[in-house]
Order: sequence, then structure tokens, then C-alpha cells
Amino acid sequence: MPLMNQLRTILEARGIQNSNQLKVAVQRATGKLLGQQTVLSAWNDPLWFPDGKTAAILCKAFQLQLSDFLIYLCDDDNEDGQQN
Repeated sequence: MPLMNQLRTILEARGIQNSNQLKVAVQRATGKLLGQQTVLSAWNDPLWFPDGKTAAILCKAFQLQLSDFLIYLCDDDNEDGQQN
């Protein structure tokens, strides 16, 4: 998959050290609750990416844009989409 989630790296730099702290920080900042599985995936899975509602909550909570924590990994495909 060419998308990679770097939310954990960004949040660790801001002093959030685990998924529970992530969940609490989101709730404090937005008043919204994220489900435990969503929080665990956001924190632990570099291939996870959020649905629109979750993305909006995360962006609001941490003053981020999606491009701040979701990156596109270039692959070695040529222009017509065929691998060499």
C-alpha cells in the first residue's frame, strides 16, 4: 500500500506516549470519543488511514492536515502503471 500513517511519530514528538494518551487528548481537544480499536490502529498500524470523520477529528484535535501524518510512498512503477 502506498500510504503510510506517521501519526504516532508526530504525537510522540508532542509528548503523547501511548494510545490511551491519544484517546484522552482527542476527547479533551474536541469533546469527541474515538473507539478503542480506532485509537489502537491509529497508534500502532503504519498502514492504517482514517475515514473522513476520524480524519477531521484528528486534524482538529492536533491542528494537523492529513498531509502532515499520511504520506504517499513512491513505488518503482513506470508511467503506464506497469512494474519493471
